[in-house]
Amino acid sequence: MSEVRSRRTQEEARLLLGLPSAITLPDELALTEETRELVLTTLKLDAELVHLSAQGLQLSPIREPRDGLVQARLIVAPPALRSRFFAGEDAREALESADLLRLVAELVPWMVDDPIGGALALEDTHRLWFDADGPTRSLGAPYRGHEKVLSLLLADAVRKAAAGFSTLEWLSSLGLPIEEWREPDDPSEEQIRADAKELFDAMRAEERAWMKAAFGR
Repeated sequence: MSEVRSRRTQEEARLLLGLPSAITLPDELALTEETRELVLTTLKLDAELVHLSAQGLQLSPIREPRDGLVQARLIVAPPALRSRFFAGEDAREALESADLLRLVAELVPWMVDDPIGGALALEDTHRLWFDADGPTRSLGAPYRGHEKVLSLLLADAVRKAAAGFSTLEWLSSLGLPIEEWREPDDPSEEQIRADAKELFDAMRAEERAWMKAAFGR
């Protein structure tokens, strides 16, 4: 793991996570409320732009900084990818889960304190939902320094919930020690990590199949 971490500098990690050089986070209660607001505003924006899916464009749930303001991005993606955030019973159930939204907010400080670990944990979901050539739209609001990492964490949690991950399997997939969240009747940490890896591989295979079916690649 240390070898993998060393491949990315602090500066590169902070750039991927949208973290400024200095940041003061709101408290956990405020972050939880921001997470709820993020869900509502992202779903509202998707409803405005969903007609573009006929052109092969999807809204990314990731918020980005640009010139001090927050922006959203469209990406070229197969329609099936909507099931990883915007559509489907499992994704909607995750977005409506107060416990999951609270947990997402709880994890933001960890990402800020360890940006290299955070970038390593979230780079696959960033790759899924980011298209450097995709059109962007300013949302007109000042960018809050934690907004991208918050949206990335939310996107990662919903993506994996939609792919069948339990909460413990999701936490494991982020590389976190999960003992503090385990209950006595939960599977062992070793079993949870093994199951998470199997689910991750299946999730990636399914997403690659969607891309191939839609675009031949």
